[in-house]
Amino acid sequence: MKRYLPMLFILMVSSAACGTGANNNGSVETQAPISFSTATKSSSTETPNISVLALTQIAEQTLEYQATRNLQPQGNLIWSDTFNSDTSGWYRMNETDRVSDYFSGGYRMWLDKPRYDIWATAGQSFQGPISIEVDATKIGGTDDNDFGIICDYQDAENFHVGLISSDGYTAIAKYQNQAWEYLSSDSMVSVDAIYQGEATNHIRFDCMDGELTLYVNGILIANAFDDSFMGGDVGFQVGNFDTGGVDILFDNFEVRIP
Repeated sequence: MKRYLPMLFILMVSSAACGTGANNNGSVETQAPISFSTATKSSSTETPNISVLALTQIAEQTLEYQATRNLQPQGNLIWSDTFNSDTSGWYRMNETDRVSDYFSGGYRMWLDKPRYDIWATAGQSFQGPISIEVDATKIGGTDDNDFGIICDYQDAENFHVGLISSDGYTAIAKYQNQAWEYLSSDSMVSVDAIYQGEATNHIRFDCMDGELTLYVNGILIANAFDDSFMGGDVGFQVGNFDTGGVDILFDNFEVRIP
């Protein structure tokens, strides 16, 4: 089981970020919780390249996955992004140890630093209950990671996030005033519904004015209540634990009113 040491986290703003405060369209990193995982994969010192063959396989896998799962959308669609255009407003960053950018019809987030998280937002604002869905594919790096959907984003120090990992763990958490707090459990807990390894998972995060519910592949895996902040921007988060190199491709992003 992934367990974390209780600690405060120092907010570190990336030099490429748009900043904190009222500007919601930024990417920020924080020191991540310590994992007791025994993962031993080494991290890369360069942004890994992805072959055309690999991208084709990912696309085929996603289509096959969607067809077999037959997932039904929840509610009325109010905003979506297939990432086929790089002008839809998502934050873009390309550094030696991290990437948050449009990539081959998706949105790629790669992070080489161990024990860190980065996130990026869409530059939108939603009020009231919403349901957010996305296809997230691990395309490289360690399975001892975390990635998922952000909602209720007020600024770089206040938001909720629904997380899963490529080794089958999940949690709902909030980041508030430079400190993490897990809301659905004391630590990330193992669930069978997550496809592990280099696989595509369909994530849905319902943010209903304090009622937070996380689904993966159509199955409810975590819930919590927290009304510290409600409404705001949406986005993605990825992070590493003891080993760097997480590489996630997001696609088919949808925001709905339930």
